Amino acid sequence: KYSASPQYGTFVDVTYPQLPDITIPEHFRTAVPVDFSSQLPSQTTIEPNDATQVLVYHPWMLNPKWREEHIGRRILLMEPRFFRQFPMSPKRIEFICELAKNIDNIEIHWADFSALKKAYPNARLHSVYHPSVEHWEVEFDPMPKMFPTVKGFYKSFFQFWNRCVKIKKEYR
Repeated sequence: KYSASPQYGTFVDVTYPQLPDITIPEHFRTAVPVDFSSQLPSQTTIEPNDATQVLVYHPWMLNPKWREEHIGRRILLMEPRFFRQFPMSPKRIEFICELAKNIDNIEIHWADFSALKKAYPNARLHSVYHPSVEHWEVEFDPMPKMFPTVKGFYKSFFQFWNRCVKIKKEYR
């Protein structure tokens, strides 16, 4: 039903209650080991300078407009420990680094937050909140919302999305 081609007559073409009892074909029983690890660059050294405020970006916040009036250091901090715990493909990492180039004067550092804190023990560090970086000792801005006026509970994503589309059309 949800694929791009007809999928009738396959071994999974049964009702949901029948799924636990189906016989899996032999060629699906062979397991192949998969390496789920990220190939990470070497850790970088964060050289301190006289900045009193540092904007710290992460892979989930690469908005070039965030605090664009700020003059000073902008660092995309790519923490190796995160990528070891949640591996990403080289293409995805490359995509993140390419997106970061849209931010003026961005520096990309592969280091743990402690290295940044050590380089700037007295600077005010700012970032945008995301659960993956809540251990950072920074002043967090809230994550901006794409549709801030859409509020409430929606039983499905598409109920929510239809409301967003309606609001988008109202602002055109």
